[in-house]
Amino acid sequence: VIGHIALGSEEDADLAFEAAAGALKGWKCMPGIERGRYLRSLGGKVQEKKAELSRLEAQDCGKVGAWWLFPFEVLS
Repeated sequence: VIGHIALGSEEDADLAFEAAAGALKGWKCMPGIERGRYLRSLGGKVQEKKAELSRLEAQDCGKVGAWWLFPFEVLS
């Protein structure tokens, strides 16, 4: 078992959609340089966790772990 996921209701989906729409408004208003800093930070975190992410993705899809390192290299 990789993890457990709780079941959600239609209301949960609506709330998630509204939250995402609200976040997009903030993202659009953010200056490009600030968005770039955020994305670089995110890429650094992906790089730090690439071995763990690779292992989880391999378990989820049944692929060889090393094959999954490439997408995480590209993302970061």
